[in-house]
Amino acid sequence: MATTAHETQETFAVPFLMLAERNRSVLEKMARVTQEETLHFLNQNLERNVHAIERLRECKGVAGVMEVENEWITGVVRDSIEQTQRMAKLWWRVAEEEGERQSEITSQATASARAERKAERSQTSEEKRAAA
Repeated sequence: MATTAHETQETFAVPFLMLAERNRSVLEKMARVTQEETLHFLNQNLERNVHAIERLRECKGVAGVMEVENEWITGVVRDSIEQTQRMAKLWWRVAEEEGERQSEITSQATASARAERKAERSQTSEEKRAAA
């Protein structure tokens, strides 16, 4: 009985542990991708800010300041939209890759389980023949 309970526990625990590990690695990958893209975005914004400040020093009136401000705001909005689109594409790609990997793993596990069941059936049939 203890062996059967232990086998049952392993039957359910191992797949959950594998799933937890897989989810951890996916989350780590998503965090790395997000961090890299966010750093790129922040560097781009810093460069834009420096450029705007340099241009503000050269302004000789309210019209010049408003022009620099308008260009700066337009650039920030455009970059934010592009960044959002880039992040969505990256996350989608990671999700697709992980979905494909999970599909492969599931196919392999299913084939392995079928082979095990077939082997168990043939062993049971052989035992019945030997007993008869």
